[in-house]
Amino acid sequence: MPRFDYNPIPAELLEDFKAEVESRGSNVSLDEVVEILKEKFVPKIIEILDIEKEIRAQNLLTEAQRNSFIATKAKALGITAEQAMKIMNSAFICVPVISKYRTYMDSDAQIYTTLLSAGVIWYRVIYRENGEGDLNLIVKKETGGMGLAKAGKTFEHEGKKVDYREYAFRTAVVALARDIQVATRDIPEFRLGAQVAEVYSNAISFPMGTREGIKIDDGFDLVELQENPDGSFIQKNIGFVRVTKVANNRINPRAFSRAQIIIGSGIEPGVYVSERPRLPVDIVIRLINNPFTVKYVWLGEETQNSMTGYSIHSELIYNLGRSLGIPQLWIGAGVFIGGGDAENLEGVKRGLFGGEKPDVNIVGLNGILMRKFYYKRFAGAVRAELILESIIFSKGEDYEWKHEKRGLGFGLGVEYVITPDLNLGLNLGYRAFSESKKWNYRFLSESKEWNSIEKENLSGNHSGFAFSIYVTYSLPKLWFDPIAVFKGVAEE
Repeated sequence: MPRFDYNPIPAELLEDFKAEVESRGSNVSLDEVVEILKEKFVPKIIEILDIEKEIRAQNLLTEAQRNSFIATKAKALGITAEQAMKIMNSAFICVPVISKYRTYMDSDAQIYTTLLSAGVIWYRVIYRENGEGDLNLIVKKETGGMGLAKAGKTFEHEGKKVDYREYAFRTAVVALARDIQVATRDIPEFRLGAQVAEVYSNAISFPMGTREGIKIDDGFDLVELQENPDGSFIQKNIGFVRVTKVANNRINPRAFSRAQIIIGSGIEPGVYVSERPRLPVDIVIRLINNPFTVKYVWLGEETQNSMTGYSIHSELIYNLGRSLGIPQLWIGAGVFIGGGDAENLEGVKRGLFGGEKPDVNIVGLNGILMRKFYYKRFAGAVRAELILESIIFSKGEDYEWKHEKRGLGFGLGVEYVITPDLNLGLNLGYRAFSESKKWNYRFLSESKEWNSIEKENLSGNHSGFAFSIYVTYSLPKLWFDPIAVFKGVAEE
């Protein structure tokens, strides 16, 4: 992360710690790791930090005296003087640990999986007035990563050709590292922050940018310092903003980034922005109606009947705009499941089930492209979808009929920001499918395979207006990368 200037911990200091962790087997808890650190690692670091206390006690004033003493002590500890100096000049020490590593193959689906669990422990380096050093455990975070790949496939990852095992491992590591990064950014000591420099009608500017790693759509809380009666200060959240323009302060250090005010009013210069780190991935839970129309011809007479089903959608959407520099541009995919009532579908009842009413199940997949436009706590959403929908009619456990079709969906929506991480939305759209006389059927007692047939007197159409209500939640962590998983398991 750009905010850190870091140096690796000398391997010599980690030897006893690593040996003890490895002796515990393949599954070690983060609490166990902290205890091992306290026993095997922390005393060595404190011994290095206490060099400053000994320097003061011996009244070594010149640079030459200090350097000579540090070199002597470092050699006794089995490290170089340069390594000792880096530790003495550190503000924090971070120890990441892989606590579980597992791989397995699904022989039926031929999907290879890598699972990783990891923890990260942060210590603050403390120096007292007498030069005595200490470590204060400030946080321990635990997360994981998962990677999937189709057996036998070859992939390109970060410009290198890799086999399916390597791809699953690499993508699991990337997902894990991304979650650790978000968790680390959320530690109060490491959150980016700055004073608001300028306030506009619905936006602010502040002195951070590319140098700090700011990106489009990053969220920041607006924070005001308030004094307690005892003289201490507390931070009070008074609003929330999203970045709409990232300043290149590597070239121009005086350039300001700009952010749109989502929550809050009466904002004044001097208020602080405090980073609110989240993944560029949202989960959407949506309740939507599924229109379906049937045309049935019998003895030269055509009847047309409609059914409205309902389904629950679970969607993951990825903020593509962060990479392209376009605010609130999302791409994603989802699955849905639901049902309906075939009471009015005379064509289905008479043409497929001898006049009896069947049960109705709805399943499907959708791909999503969406753009949002915020104004304070409200957002307009323009949405396009590619939909694969199956409506399955069944009677008992004898046989099933299925009407399956691909189509397009278009919608306009409005969302309300309940909290910085939670939106409530309404969407009105239209689903465009072509009419089809193709039906699939199977006899459950004989085979699980679907067979297809053209029914000249019976056609189905999934087109119609669709209304949905949904919630969107910004994820603080996710064990896998949705795009990498899709790439890993998709058929050629």
